[in-house]
Amino acid sequence: MSVAVTSDGGRVMLVSNGFQPNYEAGFANALARNGVTVTLVASDETLREQLDPSIDVVNLRGSQDSRRTAWRKALNLQRYLWSLWWLAW
Repeated sequence: MSVAVTSDGGRVMLVSNGFQPNYEAGFANALARNGVTVTLVASDETLREQLDPSIDVVNLRGSQDSRRTAWRKALNLQRYLWSLWWLAW
């Protein structure tokens, strides 16, 4: 999980490295419920129904299906990295 928080609560973009849905939801909710404006970079596995309504969810990662072909995984990763860079900019 990558996060940076300012002393006044501020705004963060939360990037889940391992895409562990329960941890991701709990961490994002804790930040949001403590006055932090959260943008969560999500995947298809993100537990949207468990997230605080104030969290901005952006599904950049998409599918995490291990049965995908290698070229689909590579294409998905390339698209994800470009989209993540663009969102951060």
